[in-house]
Amino acid sequence: MENIRLARLAKNLTGEQLGELVGVKKSAISKYERGDIQPSKDVLISMSQVLDVSTDYLLGNERKDNALEAIKKLATNNGDELSERKRNLIEAIKLMDDSDVEVISGAADVIIARRER
Repeated sequence: MENIRLARLAKNLTGEQLGELVGVKKSAISKYERGDIQPSKDVLISMSQVLDVSTDYLLGNERKDNALEAIKKLATNNGDELSERKRNLIEAIKLMDDSDVEVISGAADVIIARRER
């Protein structure tokens, strides 16, 4: 369920904000993100709409494509156009297998978390 966290961070939402938007407590969002519990079908659908991702992505079935989207969002901070280096990075990610993308996603998490401070 880590993709919930990635999508939430890509939208610059706190756990509390996401909870309010989908009608659950912040603690439930934390439990979803840790994989302690799974959201109901209705909450999952609501989260996918709020976070602008598919339910498959939130369930971990579309990791690669949405990792690219998260990195594109990072790369286009404040609506800036992508530099050639950033475009090349995105193209390289398209060629990676899921384990490599997992590493890149971890790095993106660190960058996003640093920006939230």
